[in-house]
Amino acid sequence: MIRHWCEALGDANPAYTGPDAIAPPTKFQVWTMSGLSGLAGRTQVYDELLALLDEAGCTSGVATDCEQDYLRPLRPGDEVTFDAVIESVSDQKRTKLGTG
Repeated sequence: MIRHWCEALGDANPAYTGPDAIAPPTKFQVWTMSGLSGLAGRTQVYDELLALLDEAGCTSGVATDCEQDYLRPLRPGDEVTFDAVIESVSDQKRTKLGTG
């Protein structure tokens, strides 16, 4: 997947190839996203949070800000885990996607 990501973005950094390859930091957030079929292994608390937001009519996020800290580069075979915190929710806005 590292190779696919680098090819798609045109990133030819040699650190992302070969037997000692590391994963591009720009790829990390993508690995935490559930995709169209959901994400197995997500905690019940996180699912409950998303259910509460859904019930309140907040079924998607637009223009979110994401801050991340990395303790070390990831390498093939590493298991990725993450924690998410919603620090704030803005006032209702009107965008081309609708009001929310």
